[in-house]
Amino acid sequence: MILQLIEEELTFEKQQLLRILSYLDDFPDFNLTETKGGFCYRRNGDKRRIYINKSDWHLLWQITSKHYLKQKAKALRTNIPFLEKALASLVSYDDEAIISNLPKTYRKAIDLLRRDSDSSTVAQSENAFRRGDLKLTASNGLKVRSREELAIVELLLAMDINFRYEKALTLHEKVYIPDGTFIIKETTVYPDFTITLADGSLYYIEHCGMLDNGDYRNAFFRKLNLYFDNGIYSPKNLLISMAGPDMPFDVASLRRTLLAQVVPFI
Repeated sequence: MILQLIEEELTFEKQQLLRILSYLDDFPDFNLTETKGGFCYRRNGDKRRIYINKSDWHLLWQITSKHYLKQKAKALRTNIPFLEKALASLVSYDDEAIISNLPKTYRKAIDLLRRDSDSSTVAQSENAFRRGDLKLTASNGLKVRSREELAIVELLLAMDINFRYEKALTLHEKVYIPDGTFIIKETTVYPDFTITLADGSLYYIEHCGMLDNGDYRNAFFRKLNLYFDNGIYSPKNLLISMAGPDMPFDVASLRRTLLAQVVPFI
């Protein structure tokens, strides 16, 4: 899991650096000095100082922003090589990575044991949709669809939180008909993770991992609306995590939320 965290942080920091560098040329490269009752600026190579009137505070913001962004870029330039070096030095302990490096005889034995094992020992997804996407295997044998879901599984296991992955849940949905009225029908959804609390109530985790995909995002929010209509919403009994190109998956934040909202009640 640490490899994934470093990879995501590295990607995020590189994106941040590129964004900052694209902004720098938009701001004047002036030096700021403080005077009694205000601020002055001086162009590079020019000894003359110019007072910044209150009506020109946008210029004060631009000069300050330029120096702020330069310092942030400097910090990112320091961090990025460090993260790249750390990523190159670490060895993945993911089950599949370890197995792939075993001698051929051992790999064949593990494959035989997996095919011969009782699949009921770990409750797999009940969702029949795109079963071929269940390609990633967690340390407990659970098959999931994405690296982010894999990270959530490993986090739940590490925190000793019992859960079910994509367990069927029957909800009631309003279906409107042309005359403006509606009927109630039963519909089945598959929450990403279902946790049973000590009092028997259920708590759900939903992860939206493709915020940049319009169809996926719209389907996700339709699901959240359906949850809300059935009394499932955050923070009462639903934890929502999201990720996208500009927002890497934050496992540490998820862990803090679980510690506050789930662990005390299991």
